[in-house]
Amino acid sequence: MKQSQRIAKNISVMVLAEMFGFGLNFVLVVIIARYLGAVQFGKYSFVMAFVWVFQIIADSGLSNIMIREIAVNRENLEYQLGVTKSLMWVFSILTFAVIALGVYLVNPEMVVKDAIYVMGLAVLATVHAVGYSSVFRALEEMEYNAIGFVLHKALLLALVMAVIKLRMGLVQIAGAYLISNISLWVMYYVIISLRYQRPRVRVDVRAWWYLLSEAIPIGIASILRKISWQIDILILSAIGSTLSVGLFSAPYKVVQSINMLPLAISMPLFPFYSRLAKSSSKELFAAYEKSLRLMCLLSIPLVVILAAFSHSIVSLVFGREFQRSHAALEILSVTILFLFPTSQFIYLFSALGRQRLYTICSLVSLGANILIDFILIPRFDFIGACLGTLIAEMLLFAMGMYYVKTIEKDVSFMRALWKPLVAGIVMSAAVMPFRDSGPYVLVAGGFAGVFAYFVSILVLKTFSKSELDRIKESLRFSQKLTGGAAEGVDLDN
Repeated sequence: MKQSQRIAKNISVMVLAEMFGFGLNFVLVVIIARYLGAVQFGKYSFVMAFVWVFQIIADSGLSNIMIREIAVNRENLEYQLGVTKSLMWVFSILTFAVIALGVYLVNPEMVVKDAIYVMGLAVLATVHAVGYSSVFRALEEMEYNAIGFVLHKALLLALVMAVIKLRMGLVQIAGAYLISNISLWVMYYVIISLRYQRPRVRVDVRAWWYLLSEAIPIGIASILRKISWQIDILILSAIGSTLSVGLFSAPYKVVQSINMLPLAISMPLFPFYSRLAKSSSKELFAAYEKSLRLMCLLSIPLVVILAAFSHSIVSLVFGREFQRSHAALEILSVTILFLFPTSQFIYLFSALGRQRLYTICSLVSLGANILIDFILIPRFDFIGACLGTLIAEMLLFAMGMYYVKTIEKDVSFMRALWKPLVAGIVMSAAVMPFRDSGPYVLVAGGFAGVFAYFVSILVLKTFSKSELDRIKESLRFSQKLTGGAAEGVDLDN
């Protein structure tokens, strides 16, 4: 299989999985928000914000380093997996102890405390599932990641629906996460055992030190990014009201869910980037700029749709209780323009062995977010949190591109952006007349805007002939792949 076909396969299956998973996750968030109401949904959001940070602590960048090492040297699979898994167990035990300490210090009400403990076990189960799924990513067999991702979301949705039907509460919703995460962990373990070899834990202190020296900068950056995704909720909980947390969290969850799409596109490129970093820096950055343009192309229509139709989206999806959230969605939608390209920084810098640069960017971005939140939230409430998020993401992007330019001066963000941006302006003009329409006319207006966008992309000749030929080849291969999978064809032959 050609490298371009392998990338097309992995991006196709991951994007399809993420789209399906996004739909399930979006429904899940809406159902939980409607069931709990704004105040209780604020408590749920606090539990998620408090606990999910610790998933990154338990992983500490180990899975990314394992992907890089296995992608460059496949014969090292058994040893690398065994050593990494043993270290993940050590970090998992330490992380749960830190969660318990955090609960003791914060001392929330009993129902929130119980939910934190259950959700803490759930995120640690996710860490081990991600560890096994990293093998599929390193070997560029991401169809297994895609299958597991979709089945996990479907099971989680079914369990949450059962909790709601039985009129249970926050702790039981956390229990649904725990059961679904453990199921994913077991599934990946079984697939690896049957397809490759049974994973065996290996203890090698010297290898641990190497992994830690390489992984800790990624782990710190990931922790900082995870904190940045939750810091607005934590600060709102501290100096705002529970209602403010709920009004901010509803549109924020929409943007978080959309952020899965650029991650799904970026992840399949990491093994490819890792090999190019060892062989040809020039080819690496040429590939990076092309992927940067793709990120711009995909992000702009999403920004236009969410910003233009924010009022209708919030009212239709979350209900009248969240009607004030439409202004938050308008501001947060702009962050998508920066989230898409920044999703590649961790993989690009890790492939180059310069992951510490990403750590610096993440630290400065988080610091700016916290500072702006404390300045603006007392004055503008949850809107101040939205502005803090937007400015912090802009700063992360600007710093990341600065460091990219210091490594390779020929990379140009404006060269990748200007044509999609012009097409986005055309799309905005097309959708604005439909802004205050009913739901059916709104959908028609959305399709009209997307059509205007892609026509503009073609008119501006955004892609060269060779790139169009490669896209056509990838599309034909993806269609063949989908057909083959549907008929039970062995994808490895």
